[in-house]
Amino acid sequence: MSHHRELVLDFKKVYTLFEDDLSRKIFLNRFLYSITDEYSYMDSIVGDSVNGYKDIFRNPNSDLNKKLGVLLRQKKKLIIYGAGYWGRCINYALREIIFAFCDRNSESIKHVATPWRVMDVMSPNELIANKSEYIVLIGTLDYYDEVNRFLVQNCIEVFDMNLPQLLEKIRPYENHYFDEELIVYTEDEVFVDAGCWCFETSAMLLSKCSSVKKIYAFEPDVVQYPICVEKSKHLDFVSVLPFGLWNENTKLSFFVNNSNHALSRVVNDDATRDDLFTIEVKRLDDILCCERVTFIKMDIEGAELNALKGAADTIKMHKPKLAISLYHKPEDIIEIPLYLHNLVSEYKFFVRHYSTTYGETILYAL
Repeated sequence: MSHHRELVLDFKKVYTLFEDDLSRKIFLNRFLYSITDEYSYMDSIVGDSVNGYKDIFRNPNSDLNKKLGVLLRQKKKLIIYGAGYWGRCINYALREIIFAFCDRNSESIKHVATPWRVMDVMSPNELIANKSEYIVLIGTLDYYDEVNRFLVQNCIEVFDMNLPQLLEKIRPYENHYFDEELIVYTEDEVFVDAGCWCFETSAMLLSKCSSVKKIYAFEPDVVQYPICVEKSKHLDFVSVLPFGLWNENTKLSFFVNNSNHALSRVVNDDATRDDLFTIEVKRLDDILCCERVTFIKMDIEGAELNALKGAADTIKMHKPKLAISLYHKPEDIIEIPLYLHNLVSEYKFFVRHYSTTYGETILYAL
Protein backbone atom coordinates (compact mmCIF):
# COMPACT_ATOMS: atom_id res chain seq x y z
CA MET A 1 0.00 0.00 0.00
CA SER A 2 1.41 3.40 -0.95
CA HIS A 3 2.21 6.00 1.71
CA HIS A 4 -0.35 8.40 0.24
CA ARG A 5 -3.09 5.80 0.39
CA GLU A 6 -2.26 5.12 4.03
CA LEU A 7 -2.60 8.84 4.79
CA VAL A 8 -6.02 8.97 3.15
CA LEU A 9 -7.18 5.88 5.03
CA ASP A 10 -5.90 7.29 8.34
CA PHE A 11 -7.76 10.54 7.69
CA LYS A 12 -10.96 8.65 6.89
CA LYS A 13 -10.60 6.43 9.95
CA VAL A 14 -10.16 9.35 12.31
CA TYR A 15 -13.13 11.15 10.75
CA THR A 16 -15.35 8.12 11.40
CA LEU A 17 -14.19 7.85 15.03
CA PHE A 18 -15.92 11.07 16.08
CA GLU A 19 -19.31 10.73 17.72
CA ASP A 20 -21.08 13.89 16.55
CA ASP A 21 -21.34 16.38 13.70
CA LEU A 22 -19.66 19.22 15.61
CA SER A 23 -16.56 17.07 16.25
CA ARG A 24 -16.37 16.10 12.59
CA LYS A 25 -16.80 19.70 11.47
CA ILE A 26 -14.05 20.98 13.79
CA PHE A 27 -11.78 18.15 12.65
CA LEU A 28 -12.30 18.96 8.95
CA ASN A 29 -11.82 22.70 9.41
CA ARG A 30 -8.67 22.27 11.50
CA PHE A 31 -7.26 19.93 8.88
CA LEU A 32 -8.08 22.37 6.07
CA TYR A 33 -6.53 25.23 8.05
CA SER A 34 -3.35 23.21 8.60
CA ILE A 35 -2.85 22.55 4.87
CA THR A 36 -3.99 25.93 3.49
CA ASP A 37 -3.23 28.53 6.22
CA GLU A 38 -6.61 30.05 5.33
CA TYR A 39 -7.83 31.48 8.62
CA SER A 40 -11.47 31.40 7.47
CA TYR A 41 -11.50 27.71 8.46
CA MET A 42 -10.52 28.59 12.04
CA ASP A 43 -13.04 31.40 12.08
CA SER A 44 -15.71 28.85 11.17
CA ILE A 45 -14.65 26.71 14.15
CA VAL A 46 -14.82 29.70 16.49
CA GLY A 47 -18.23 30.71 15.15
CA ASP A 48 -19.59 27.20 15.71
CA SER A 49 -17.99 26.83 19.16
CA VAL A 50 -18.24 30.18 20.97
CA ASN A 51 -21.78 31.36 21.76
CA GLY A 52 -22.34 34.96 20.71
CA TYR A 53 -19.18 35.28 18.63
CA LYS A 54 -20.94 35.42 15.26
CA ASP A 55 -23.53 37.94 16.47
CA ILE A 56 -20.87 40.29 17.81
CA PHE A 57 -18.03 39.99 15.31
CA ARG A 58 -19.46 38.62 12.05
CA ASN A 59 -22.85 40.30 11.89
CA PRO A 60 -22.42 43.45 9.73
CA ASN A 61 -25.32 45.07 11.61
CA SER A 62 -23.89 44.55 15.11
CA ASP A 63 -23.11 47.67 17.16
CA LEU A 64 -19.43 46.77 16.98
CA ASN A 65 -19.27 46.51 13.20
CA LYS A 66 -21.33 49.66 12.67
CA LYS A 67 -18.90 51.63 14.84
CA LEU A 68 -15.87 50.06 13.18
CA GLY A 69 -17.31 50.97 9.78
CA VAL A 70 -17.45 54.64 10.82
CA LEU A 71 -13.83 54.51 12.01
CA LEU A 72 -12.55 52.86 8.85
CA ARG A 73 -14.16 55.60 6.73
CA GLN A 74 -12.00 58.11 8.63
CA LYS A 75 -8.93 56.48 7.03
CA LYS A 76 -7.15 56.22 10.39
CA LYS A 77 -5.12 53.20 11.44
CA LEU A 78 -6.46 50.95 14.20
CA ILE A 79 -4.02 50.12 17.01
CA ILE A 80 -4.55 47.61 19.80
CA TYR A 81 -3.02 48.80 23.08
CA GLY A 82 -1.91 45.65 24.85
CA ALA A 83 -0.13 42.74 23.15
CA GLY A 84 -1.14 40.20 25.79
CA TYR A 85 -3.94 37.66 25.82
CA TRP A 86 -6.97 39.95 25.36
CA GLY A 87 -5.22 42.13 22.79
CA ARG A 88 -4.42 39.08 20.70
CA CYS A 89 -7.99 37.80 21.00
CA ILE A 90 -9.25 41.12 19.64
CA ASN A 91 -6.72 40.94 16.83
CA TYR A 92 -7.91 37.47 15.82
CA ALA A 93 -11.53 38.63 15.88
CA LEU A 94 -10.89 41.76 13.78
CA ARG A 95 -7.89 40.49 11.79
CA GLU A 96 -6.75 42.48 8.77
CA ILE A 97 -8.24 45.83 9.82
CA ILE A 98 -5.74 46.10 12.72
CA PHE A 99 -2.57 47.98 11.77
CA ALA A 100 -0.30 47.24 14.76
CA PHE A 101 -0.03 46.76 18.52
CA CYS A 102 1.19 49.14 21.20
CA ASP A 103 2.55 47.84 24.49
CA ARG A 104 4.67 49.26 27.30
CA ASN A 105 6.78 46.10 27.06
CA SER A 106 7.53 46.70 23.39
CA GLU A 107 11.26 46.19 23.94
CA SER A 108 10.65 42.53 24.82
CA ILE A 109 7.56 41.99 22.62
CA LYS A 110 8.78 43.48 19.35
CA HIS A 111 6.41 41.57 17.07
CA VAL A 112 3.23 39.50 17.22
CA ALA A 113 3.02 36.65 14.70
CA THR A 114 -0.41 35.95 13.26
CA PRO A 115 -1.57 33.56 10.53
CA TRP A 116 -1.87 36.49 8.11
CA ARG A 117 1.26 38.57 8.90
CA VAL A 118 3.84 39.53 11.51
CA MET A 119 2.63 42.67 13.28
CA ASP A 120 4.80 45.35 14.85
CA VAL A 121 4.52 46.34 18.51
CA MET A 122 5.19 50.05 19.03
CA SER A 123 6.03 51.77 22.31
CA PRO A 124 3.67 54.25 24.03
CA ASN A 125 6.05 57.05 23.07
CA GLU A 126 5.79 56.08 19.39
CA LEU A 127 2.02 56.08 19.72
CA ILE A 128 2.04 59.58 21.24
CA ALA A 129 4.39 60.91 18.57
CA ASN A 130 2.04 59.82 15.75
CA LYS A 131 -1.29 60.00 17.58
CA SER A 132 -3.08 61.92 14.83
CA GLU A 133 -2.79 58.83 12.58
CA TYR A 134 -4.32 56.33 14.99
CA ILE A 135 -7.45 55.22 16.79
CA VAL A 136 -6.77 52.90 19.73
CA LEU A 137 -8.69 49.81 20.81
CA ILE A 138 -7.80 48.91 24.39
CA GLY A 139 -6.70 45.27 24.57
CA THR A 140 -6.46 44.63 28.29
CA LEU A 141 -9.17 43.71 30.79
CA ASP A 142 -7.42 44.19 34.15
CA TYR A 143 -5.79 47.50 33.21
CA TYR A 144 -8.53 48.89 30.99
CA ASP A 145 -9.24 51.99 33.11
CA GLU A 146 -5.53 52.74 33.63
CA VAL A 147 -4.81 52.53 29.89
CA ASN A 148 -7.89 54.58 29.08
CA ARG A 149 -6.72 57.37 31.42
CA PHE A 150 -3.26 57.34 29.83
CA LEU A 151 -4.72 57.65 26.33
CA VAL A 152 -7.17 60.42 27.27
CA GLN A 153 -4.46 62.37 29.09
CA ASN A 154 -2.33 62.24 25.96
CA CYS A 155 -5.24 63.26 23.68
CA ILE A 156 -5.23 59.96 21.79
CA GLU A 157 -8.51 58.92 20.19
CA VAL A 158 -9.96 55.81 21.88
CA PHE A 159 -12.53 53.38 20.48
CA ASP A 160 -15.50 53.61 22.84
CA MET A 161 -16.28 49.89 23.30
CA ASN A 162 -14.65 47.70 25.95
CA LEU A 163 -13.78 44.77 23.68
CA PRO A 164 -12.06 42.62 26.36
CA GLN A 165 -15.21 42.91 28.46
CA LEU A 166 -17.27 41.98 25.40
CA LEU A 167 -15.12 38.87 24.87
CA GLU A 168 -15.24 38.00 28.55
CA LYS A 169 -19.05 37.94 28.40
CA ILE A 170 -19.06 35.17 25.80
CA ARG A 171 -16.65 33.20 28.04
CA PRO A 172 -15.10 30.71 25.59
CA TYR A 173 -12.92 29.18 28.35
CA GLU A 174 -15.71 28.43 30.80
CA ASN A 175 -15.83 24.68 30.07
CA HIS A 176 -12.24 24.27 28.90
CA TYR A 177 -11.24 20.60 29.53
CA PHE A 178 -14.51 20.03 31.45
CA ASP A 179 -17.26 20.30 28.86
CA GLU A 180 -20.55 20.06 30.72
CA GLU A 181 -22.24 18.30 27.80
CA LEU A 182 -19.60 15.55 27.77
CA ILE A 183 -17.94 15.04 31.15
CA VAL A 184 -19.57 12.86 33.81
CA TYR A 185 -17.69 12.86 37.11
CA THR A 186 -17.16 9.78 39.24
CA GLU A 187 -16.76 9.23 42.96
CA ASP A 188 -13.19 9.85 44.17
CA GLU A 189 -11.79 11.38 40.99
CA VAL A 190 -8.04 10.94 40.59
CA PHE A 191 -6.89 13.69 38.26
CA VAL A 192 -3.65 14.11 36.32
CA ASP A 193 -3.04 17.74 35.36
CA ALA A 194 -0.21 17.71 32.81
CA GLY A 195 0.77 21.30 32.13
CA CYS A 196 -0.47 22.70 35.43
CA TRP A 197 0.78 26.25 34.66
CA CYS A 198 -0.70 28.20 37.59
CA PHE A 199 -2.96 25.48 39.08
CA GLU A 200 -5.88 27.02 37.15
CA THR A 201 -7.17 23.77 35.62
CA SER A 202 -6.99 21.81 38.86
CA ALA A 203 -8.79 24.63 40.65
CA MET A 204 -11.47 24.55 37.95
CA LEU A 205 -11.96 20.82 38.52
CA LEU A 206 -12.37 21.41 42.26
CA SER A 207 -15.05 24.01 41.53
CA LYS A 208 -16.97 21.58 39.31
CA CYS A 209 -16.53 18.25 41.08
CA SER A 210 -17.25 17.66 44.78
CA SER A 211 -15.51 14.30 44.98
CA VAL A 212 -11.79 14.63 44.18
CA LYS A 213 -9.58 12.13 45.93
CA LYS A 214 -6.18 13.00 44.43
CA ILE A 215 -4.54 15.43 42.00
CA TYR A 216 -1.16 14.89 40.38
CA ALA A 217 -0.11 18.23 38.91
CA PHE A 218 2.94 18.35 36.61
CA GLU A 219 4.73 21.64 35.92
CA PRO A 220 8.42 21.71 34.88
CA ASP A 221 8.60 25.49 34.31
CA VAL A 222 10.89 26.89 37.04
CA VAL A 223 8.77 30.03 37.37
CA GLN A 224 5.35 28.37 37.38
CA TYR A 225 6.18 25.39 39.59
CA PRO A 226 6.44 27.39 42.87
CA ILE A 227 3.22 29.22 41.97
CA CYS A 228 1.44 25.86 41.72
CA VAL A 229 2.93 24.75 45.03
CA GLU A 230 1.83 27.95 46.76
CA LYS A 231 -1.72 27.80 45.39
CA SER A 232 -2.19 24.17 46.44
CA LYS A 233 -0.36 24.13 49.78
CA HIS A 234 -3.62 23.95 51.76
CA LEU A 235 -4.75 20.86 49.82
CA ASP A 236 -3.17 17.71 51.24
CA PHE A 237 -4.48 15.56 48.38
CA VAL A 238 -2.51 17.50 45.75
CA SER A 239 0.99 16.51 44.64
CA VAL A 240 2.75 19.12 42.50
CA LEU A 241 5.64 17.52 40.60
CA PRO A 242 8.44 19.46 38.82
CA PHE A 243 8.62 17.06 35.86
CA GLY A 244 7.48 16.97 32.29
CA LEU A 245 5.72 13.88 30.95
CA TRP A 246 7.29 11.90 28.10
CA ASN A 247 7.61 8.39 26.66
CA GLU A 248 10.84 7.69 28.57
CA ASN A 249 12.63 8.83 31.70
CA THR A 250 15.32 11.24 30.59
CA LYS A 251 16.37 14.90 30.52
CA LEU A 252 15.38 17.31 27.75
CA SER A 253 15.89 20.93 26.77
CA PHE A 254 13.01 23.16 27.86
CA PHE A 255 12.28 26.61 26.47
CA VAL A 256 10.96 29.04 29.09
CA ASN A 257 8.80 31.68 27.43
CA ASN A 258 9.31 34.66 29.72
CA SER A 259 6.63 36.75 28.00
CA ASN A 260 3.99 34.00 28.38
CA HIS A 261 4.89 31.02 30.57
CA ALA A 262 1.82 29.13 29.33
CA LEU A 263 3.80 28.65 26.09
CA SER A 264 6.96 27.16 27.67
CA ARG A 265 7.74 23.80 26.10
CA VAL A 266 10.15 20.94 25.43
CA VAL A 267 12.37 21.68 22.41
CA ASN A 268 14.84 19.78 20.26
CA ASP A 269 17.56 22.37 20.73
CA ASP A 270 21.04 21.80 22.10
CA ALA A 271 22.08 25.44 21.81
CA THR A 272 23.13 27.37 24.90
CA ARG A 273 20.61 30.16 25.43
CA ASP A 274 19.37 32.06 28.45
CA ASP A 275 15.81 30.82 27.89
CA LEU A 276 16.75 27.11 27.65
CA PHE A 277 16.87 24.88 30.71
CA THR A 278 17.29 21.16 31.24
CA ILE A 279 14.32 19.44 32.83
CA GLU A 280 13.52 15.92 33.92
CA VAL A 281 10.78 14.14 32.00
CA LYS A 282 9.17 10.92 33.15
CA ARG A 283 6.73 8.24 32.04
CA LEU A 284 3.43 8.64 33.85
CA ASP A 285 3.28 4.83 34.13
CA ASP A 286 6.46 4.86 36.21
CA ILE A 287 5.18 7.58 38.52
CA LEU A 288 1.75 6.06 39.15
CA CYS A 289 2.82 2.40 39.16
CA CYS A 290 -0.65 1.05 38.32
CA GLU A 291 -2.46 3.43 40.68
CA ARG A 292 -6.06 4.11 39.71
CA VAL A 293 -6.60 7.26 37.61
CA THR A 294 -10.00 8.53 36.45
CA PHE A 295 -9.19 11.68 34.46
CA ILE A 296 -6.11 12.88 32.55
CA LYS A 297 -5.77 16.35 31.06
CA MET A 298 -2.77 17.23 28.87
CA ASP A 299 -1.94 20.67 27.50
CA ILE A 300 1.83 20.47 27.12
CA GLU A 301 2.71 22.41 23.98
CA GLY A 302 3.26 19.57 21.53
CA ALA A 303 4.50 16.86 23.91
CA GLU A 304 1.05 15.24 24.19
CA LEU A 305 1.62 12.20 21.97
CA ASN A 306 4.89 11.24 23.63
CA ALA A 307 3.34 11.78 27.07
CA LEU A 308 0.40 9.53 26.12
CA LYS A 309 2.84 6.84 25.03
CA GLY A 310 4.43 7.08 28.47
CA ALA A 311 0.98 6.59 30.01
CA ALA A 312 -0.09 3.64 27.84
CA ASP A 313 -0.31 1.06 30.64
CA THR A 314 -2.28 3.43 32.88
CA ILE A 315 -4.71 4.25 30.08
CA LYS A 316 -5.23 0.61 29.09
CA MET A 317 -5.70 -0.51 32.68
CA HIS A 318 -8.02 2.23 33.99
CA LYS A 319 -9.53 3.80 30.84
CA PRO A 320 -9.62 7.30 32.36
CA LYS A 321 -11.47 10.22 30.84
CA LEU A 322 -9.01 12.10 28.61
CA ALA A 323 -8.94 15.80 27.65
CA ILE A 324 -5.97 16.28 25.32
CA SER A 325 -4.88 19.42 23.46
CA LEU A 326 -5.03 18.80 19.74
CA TYR A 327 -3.65 21.97 18.16
CA HIS A 328 0.05 22.30 18.93
CA LYS A 329 1.20 20.19 15.96
CA PRO A 330 -0.72 19.78 12.68
CA GLU A 331 -0.22 16.02 12.70
CA ASP A 332 -1.70 15.60 16.21
CA ILE A 333 -5.26 15.78 14.91
CA ILE A 334 -4.61 12.49 13.07
CA GLU A 335 -1.99 10.76 15.19
CA ILE A 336 -3.43 11.26 18.70
CA PRO A 337 -6.95 9.92 18.02
CA LEU A 338 -5.50 6.94 16.11
CA TYR A 339 -3.05 6.15 18.90
CA LEU A 340 -5.74 6.30 21.59
CA HIS A 341 -8.21 4.24 19.52
CA ASN A 342 -5.58 1.53 19.04
CA LEU A 343 -4.88 1.63 22.78
CA VAL A 344 -8.51 1.49 23.97
CA SER A 345 -10.97 0.65 21.22
CA GLU A 346 -13.97 1.38 23.48
CA TYR A 347 -13.18 5.09 23.75
CA LYS A 348 -15.73 7.48 22.27
CA PHE A 349 -14.16 10.59 20.75
CA PHE A 350 -15.33 14.21 20.66
CA VAL A 351 -13.59 17.47 19.69
CA ARG A 352 -14.43 20.89 21.09
CA HIS A 353 -12.90 24.37 20.78
CA TYR A 354 -12.62 26.94 23.58
CA SER A 355 -11.19 30.23 22.34
CA THR A 356 -11.63 33.02 19.83
CA THR A 357 -8.20 32.23 18.34
CA TYR A 358 -6.65 29.16 16.69
CA GLY A 359 -5.69 27.62 20.05
CA GLU A 360 -7.54 25.51 22.62
CA THR A 361 -8.96 22.70 20.51
CA ILE A 362 -9.46 19.72 22.83
CA LEU A 363 -9.88 16.01 22.07
CA TYR A 364 -12.05 14.11 24.56
CA ALA A 365 -11.77 10.33 24.84
CA LEU A 366 -14.55 9.06 27.08
